[in-house]
Amino acid sequence: MKIEEKKLSACELQLVIEVDPETVEQAKRDAASKLSRGVNIPGFRKGKAPYRVALSHLGEHSIMEKVLDDLSQTLYREAVESTNVQPIAPGEMVDASLDPMKLTFNIALAPEVDVGDYSTTRVEYQPADTVSDEKVSETIEMLREQHALLEPIDRPAQEGDVVRLDVLGMLEDDSDETDELLDEKDTEMVVGEKNEWPMPGFSEKLLGIISDEQRTFEMSFPEDYVNTSLANKLVNFRVKCRGIKSRTLPELDDDFAGMLDGEHETLLELRISIREQLQQAANAKHQSGVEQQAVDAVVDRATVSFPPMMLNSQIDDMLREQDRALRGKGLTLEDHLKIEGVSEEKLREDITPEATKRVKRALVLGKVIETEGLQVNDDAVEERITASAEAFGEAADQVRSALDNEQSRRSIRNGLLTELAVEKLVEITKGEMHESSGDKLETIAESDDSTSEEDNSIAPKVVQDPES
Repeated sequence: MKIEEKKLSACELQLVIEVDPETVEQAKRDAASKLSRGVNIPGFRKGKAPYRVALSHLGEHSIMEKVLDDLSQTLYREAVESTNVQPIAPGEMVDASLDPMKLTFNIALAPEVDVGDYSTTRVEYQPADTVSDEKVSETIEMLREQHALLEPIDRPAQEGDVVRLDVLGMLEDDSDETDELLDEKDTEMVVGEKNEWPMPGFSEKLLGIISDEQRTFEMSFPEDYVNTSLANKLVNFRVKCRGIKSRTLPELDDDFAGMLDGEHETLLELRISIREQLQQAANAKHQSGVEQQAVDAVVDRATVSFPPMMLNSQIDDMLREQDRALRGKGLTLEDHLKIEGVSEEKLREDITPEATKRVKRALVLGKVIETEGLQVNDDAVEERITASAEAFGEAADQVRSALDNEQSRRSIRNGLLTELAVEKLVEITKGEMHESSGDKLETIAESDDSTSEEDNSIAPKVVQDPES
């Protein structure tokens, strides 16, 4: 067996294995014998036909397929051992040729991460926004709309009324054919309201509609529509009105404040409470932005190389995330691609830049965890499991049981390690070089005996990215 090594990139190696003719010939005989056990060859018991007879009956192609199946993994393992290559995932056979037999494998190697002296990284952070009086008023107005009194009416729909509709939208493409854009039953919307669903200006087309009326009209998506694949596209709508309700908003007074939850006796108390909640949300959003800025600042200074396998795996994860999100809306990824008019290959290409960022962030955070010697103790993992379970109320015991396994605990531990790493980077980029506090940090590094060599080989993938 001859082995040729070729470096494809910093983290990917190609092995070309040339197989000895004697090994191939013996493998062909073994393959013919195994295959003949499952077929009837006239004049011979199963598996007892001579090689030449079996070869003639089974065909060269079938036997060579069996040879490749039998030899490829065995020869791959031998080649890896003899070259001292340390793959982080099974090798991928990308080519196989005959006469002489050559097997070509692409092998993913461990990523290379150089974060440099990130302790000197600084970021100038802006303070969190202060919630304005206008934002408080907007929120209260939304609460009024949510508690509006709806009454069935028998008159044409006016601005502000709520209509119940069946909506069918057919999208015309460049070839004058039509594809279904949406088919919604019993959906409600406010007439004349400025919203983007299903497209800008749609609700205004409902002015004057009456119960049981069927109405058809055409609309085009704006030229600057956020979804560029739909810009300027024409849609044929067919709507049927199932009912109309007038909408009366409650008076903005102390009675309205008390009606909401019984905790506020006056409108002033309600405004104060809403301001506090909005400010907490603004602070949380600001903190999330600070954390992302800190990570990005260190990632921008780092030099990161990783094998294509890791990028493809991240893209697969993102597509699964998108499919789950769409299923929550009654769609699938396949439906989405059809509506958008793009292929899965194009979608993978489009999300590659974001997937690349996620992989880099995860690898850099993993390197920070290693460099800082961050560890998470078992008590912190247990506390996180308890908090996660208690959030489900009566189902807490069921959730705890689902999380009480080694895989879940390892995932939770990785999440906590990521939080520690991000916290450390925020302190560094702010110039606050005090030691991280908190019960999550182990003072003495301990090895995790539950982690196998296979787990270690993919460890960079499981470090969680705060954006993902």
